[in-house]
Amino acid sequence: MRIDLISGSRMERWHVDLVDPNLRWQWRRSEDCQYTIVKNTGLPPPFDQVFLKHWRTKPAPGHELLVASLGKKIEATPRIYGIGQTERGFVYVVEFLPESYQTLRRRLLVPEGESLITPGLMLRITKQAEACFEELRRQKHIYTDWSCQNIMLDPAGLDPWFIDLDSAWSYLELQARQGRPDSDQFDVDYWCLWDEFVVKLGQAPIPSPVSLPHTMVLTFAAVFGRGLGLAQGGERRRAAAYVRQAPYEDQRKLWQALKSGEVEAFQEYFLLGSRGKDVFELWREGFSALTDGSSPARWPDIRQATERLAALYAPPSASAASWGELPGSLRKIAESDLVAALRTDTKELLKVKTGEMQFSQTHLLRALDLARQPEDARAGEPLPLVQGIALVFLFHLLTWGAGTISASIVAGISNNVALGVLFGILVIGASGWHLSRVLSGRLEHPTFVQAVCGAIGFTLAYSLLTGAAGFFVSAFVSLCLLYGLFC
Repeated sequence: MRIDLISGSRMERWHVDLVDPNLRWQWRRSEDCQYTIVKNTGLPPPFDQVFLKHWRTKPAPGHELLVASLGKKIEATPRIYGIGQTERGFVYVVEFLPESYQTLRRRLLVPEGESLITPGLMLRITKQAEACFEELRRQKHIYTDWSCQNIMLDPAGLDPWFIDLDSAWSYLELQARQGRPDSDQFDVDYWCLWDEFVVKLGQAPIPSPVSLPHTMVLTFAAVFGRGLGLAQGGERRRAAAYVRQAPYEDQRKLWQALKSGEVEAFQEYFLLGSRGKDVFELWREGFSALTDGSSPARWPDIRQATERLAALYAPPSASAASWGELPGSLRKIAESDLVAALRTDTKELLKVKTGEMQFSQTHLLRALDLARQPEDARAGEPLPLVQGIALVFLFHLLTWGAGTISASIVAGISNNVALGVLFGILVIGASGWHLSRVLSGRLEHPTFVQAVCGAIGFTLAYSLLTGAAGFFVSAFVSLCLLYGLFC
């Protein structure tokens, strides 16, 4: 089969044999659909690795949307590169996300995944969903299968993506089904509000499909918000299980509380104690707009409701906005658990792509930005956190440029003169070249020998800057870094 692949202005023709035994097809929930990953197409990037879906006997439910979006970017979703037609069905060639990306449901299954339940992640997902759903609205389609199983996260949890767009329904399809979801074809985890409180059986016509995405995002925020309450109360494993799949019965209690004006039931659902009465009013207004049609639902209202809820769970020592941009392991540094944090940094702070370790540019620039700011302008960021970020990132840079780390650590502590020393050393020592290679993902993770050499260089350089006392401090830090990275 020959399929023309398109991504923006780039085009390639791909020859694929669907019965090739090397293609390990797996069945989707429906027996009409199978999928596989092709890790070497023989084509140049971005077509070198692709995800294939084969609807064997009919077009995918979202076929019209996929055709209209061919080669184009829909926010937070993989591109559709190409579509091929078989005797009875269709093959869809989709952008392949790095293997380090996993579904939110899978990430929450492991103990380390509990740290993902943060106000920041909730807001990042709802923000991406709003942008994605708005683009689908313009094409009159609904993202039916939006659930934990189809929300993908990078290792640091900073970059949510949504998959399985081929299950989307057009507005006409939703109306033909009287607004009811099909639990045999997709997950209905976030359909409760729409299915039981917006759509009324026997009502004709059904409410406008435009409001369905608002109900799904508000439902996700409700589920994740209760997870935040459980996690804040120390029930982290229960929180992870709840966010993975919240019972309809619990969701029904929340929506009924909003319908009846029961603020205590609202507070009980989110485990707020006596807090959140003003947030209750916001949620009730949004609920009323969605269910009784008194006023059209608007994204700014949904956004405000979710942001105000998230703020109730923000750590007391830092603003939700600043903490929300940083992965969980860095918080361990702020709590002085340096070794435990370094054990996970290579998983959370570095993106894994095709066997190479690539720095997250977002984290690095965030770290340097914090280090440059005076202490009274850090919006509540604790000083040990700034030092810890500089330690983690610039230790890796040191393995290819001794001296960078020493000036950077000083910059992270003093935030003034030593920052100039950092840039001077970067220029004089040509470390800027190494930094550019790191940010572009062309450097591999340091070997043990490189790390030892870097640690020795750090010790000597730091001693030169700080005197004899600095030798013992830098030697101790080097040992901690080496232990955390390789032991």
